[in-house]
Amino acid sequence: MDITSILVEAQKAVDDAKISDDLRSIAFGKAVEALSQRIGEPQAGAAPVRRSSVSAAHTGESGTEKIGGRLGLAAEVIGEIYSDNEAGGADVVLGVGKLDNSTATATKQIALLVAAARQLTGGEEWTDSREIRRVCSDYGRFDTTNFAKTIKRMDDAFSFRGKGQQIQVRLHQRGVDKLKQLITSVTGG
Repeated sequence: MDITSILVEAQKAVDDAKISDDLRSIAFGKAVEALSQRIGEPQAGAAPVRRSSVSAAHTGESGTEKIGGRLGLAAEVIGEIYSDNEAGGADVVLGVGKLDNSTATATKQIALLVAAARQLTGGEEWTDSREIRRVCSDYGRFDTTNFAKTIKRMDDAFSFRGKGQQIQVRLHQRGVDKLKQLITSVTGG
């Protein structure tokens, strides 16, 4: 089954189930996820998800619940951006069409989303830029020439350590505020 078939089947399932308007986008995402997992294909509308070994600290909360709680956003809103993974963390599943058309701006958006998924779930304190680079590549937004420069310009959101390709980022409070603003703007939530 190709991506188009998955999307069509997911839309039909949501329509047939008569899901209320406020839950349609979440239901659609979960239907796509279920159909994709059933046939072993990546999720449609999102970059292929490589599962992270980073897990949420064992508090009984899922990764998306931790992110939503930290940001004060509803589970439905967080569900449009992240999906819980089997390690207890969260993966970015935002549709590529919701990212900015500019590669540099999309790279910054992805960097915020990836760092938050890895840090707000309690999985790690610092995120390697190679993880951000991998997700940017998955989303088709990796600019080899300007990637490091773009990340380094995010000092309004991150603290940095390391050099070159070994750079790591840590989200600080202004970064959390920017993340919340980004999520609200792309989801309308």
